[in-house]
Amino acid sequence: MREVILHRPEHGGSDHLHKVMDDLGQIASQVHKIYRTYPKDGQNGHVFLTTSKDIHLYLGQMSDDGQLNLAKLLLEEFEKGGNGELLITDPERKKGILATRRFVSPDAGSIIHLAPAH
Repeated sequence: MREVILHRPEHGGSDHLHKVMDDLGQIASQVHKIYRTYPKDGQNGHVFLTTSKDIHLYLGQMSDDGQLNLAKLLLEEFEKGGNGELLITDPERKKGILATRRFVSPDAGSIIHLAPAH
């Protein structure tokens, strides 16, 4: 097995390695973490944002289709509700998530913020 060591060499090194190290440095310097999940959609670029690692990991366990269907379901519900807030409840787990939406544009999609409801 080949070992890959993530460090910034003094001289040379792959452009990809330098870009990865830049991204890792940026993540490490963040005091507050904001997790992003990008459901794959050929038409619009929806984004889920959360400060909850648990919600981010939960979204990551969903299939690509599951993430996209969740985004579309929430967008439908936002339209029905007439405002930018939803309370998503799971009676079995007795947990909830507050979802808020910021509509960017028809081409850019929507940003959906998810936060645990306490």
